[in-house]
Amino acid sequence: MDARNDTSARLATRVGMRQEARFRSDFWSKGEWTDTVIFAVLGSERGTHPKGPSGQRTRGGPSGQRASSQSFRAPALHRVQR
Repeated sequence: MDARNDTSARLATRVGMRQEARFRSDFWSKGEWTDTVIFAVLGSERGTHPKGPSGQRTRGGPSGQRASSQSFRAPALHRVQR
């Protein structure tokens, strides 16, 4: 995501993702080179949220069931070479 998009970065963090990478000046957007940040979550961490009841880690949604591995597919990343 565009590193200038603080709202999306906060949302990604709030849902349990971590910033894994920052590509410096790699994308031309709105008349300037911008940074791109990459957020990710491990499959083993998916469905966990650090702030469940009593501060305990929780798994899954309201029913406690984890999403299947088929439910999420990350889009392929395509970079423009400058």
